[in-house]
Amino acid sequence: MVYKSQGAANVLCRCCGHGALPSGVASVLVDSPGVIWHEKDLAGDPDIPKRVLNGFAMLTLDGPNIKEAFYDENGAVAWSST
Repeated sequence: MVYKSQGAANVLCRCCGHGALPSGVASVLVDSPGVIWHEKDLAGDPDIPKRVLNGFAMLTLDGPNIKEAFYDENGAVAWSST
């Protein structure tokens, strides 16, 4: 998930943990004012119908610039920022 900037220092917090155990939509995050993005797209898994897409995050460093991207299990960019 991607949180809005936190505190006076505007710290950018991320939680990257949707690549292992399948789970459903985290209802506590839906419409949460502190969360910008979290995985909520269903995977279409016939064995676990409530399973959301798994994925991973990637950082690209280019001098002083950082690009971050969260990818889903199908390789699509689910969220990104530069």
